Amino acid sequence: MGKKIEKLAVDLRVGGLGDVWMRLVGFYAMAALRKNLAFSLSIPRPLESIAFHAFGDRLEIKTDPDPACITYSVRGLRDLLPKALGGQKFAAPYGRAVIKTWDRWTPRDRLNSFLYALADSGGLVFSPPWNSLSDYQGFSETILLPHLRNVSSDGFRAQVIADHDFISRRVDEFSGQFSEKLSRRTTQKVLVFPTGTGRQFIPVAWAKRNLHHAVFAIYDRDPELGEWQSSGLQTILYSSPGEIAAIGLAARVAVTTDSFPSHILQHSGTRLVILITGTERSRVVTPGFKGHVVDAVAPCHPCPHLERRGFPICKAGYQVCLNWDSAEYTRKILQLIGSIGMRGSN
Repeated sequence: MGKKIEKLAVDLRVGGLGDVWMRLVGFYAMAALRKNLAFSLSIPRPLESIAFHAFGDRLEIKTDPDPACITYSVRGLRDLLPKALGGQKFAAPYGRAVIKTWDRWTPRDRLNSFLYALADSGGLVFSPPWNSLSDYQGFSETILLPHLRNVSSDGFRAQVIADHDFISRRVDEFSGQFSEKLSRRTTQKVLVFPTGTGRQFIPVAWAKRNLHHAVFAIYDRDPELGEWQSSGLQTILYSSPGEIAAIGLAARVAVTTDSFPSHILQHSGTRLVILITGTERSRVVTPGFKGHVVDAVAPCHPCPHLERRGFPICKAGYQVCLNWDSAEYTRKILQLIGSIGMRGSN
């Protein structure tokens, strides 16, 4: 008789769509490494179709969680512990990751660190191991589960690299249904995805000075849509992850900040430039990525992700990331766009 298969139900619906995508990449690798586990993953509805197409051969993809699932949460221990003591299981992927970014720990940070360790060891609220917090988020946000703690970083990385081309083919196949509708507007163009919920956005003024010839892809419900449409720059609207992949694949060069579109586009062609703003490169670029990365140069990098609507000023005291003031950062971006555009092949 073969080994008994254990079902592991996980609710991944909380967090940014980019975070959820990286978890999917991680669980896809884990499913190959831990064949005794069958993963049932609940994800946000906007990702359902593309995720089923890309990952559905190993993972059960759904949008409604099982009653007895492990729930990923952004809430602190004060909110989670009463429910955890009542029997519900939680994963807290962000608590330790945020504390890690502080330059100096306060007594409160030290207390929180101790309490997260206590909750984790007690099997109440699972946290990523400290030594995983500079690894790809797809690793640190899956390795936190007790069922996966014995998976090594090297083994995980090798599996992600082995999976990359297959996932990319599946994403490109899925994007084909959108290509005829949208891709003609981006074919042979420099296409830029400039927005993000945190500090990972390209200022309109910088775009007008340096990339006035490009087409700027904006989510059709983005709160900054009006500013971009009135800027005089060319814009194209997208409404789904599949459209991100379609217009990105058609472009001569695609450029994106380290926001949600970058995670889809890392699995769609190689003519992509990712601009690192606030996050550590190792955290948000999949080990299998075959495109190009411009590293941040801001002295305060890396910084904690704070949504601009709730936190208009970053932790260092700025509205706009300091990377955009750097002539060297700008030079590297323009140089890469030029060199990839001349090569012009996927």
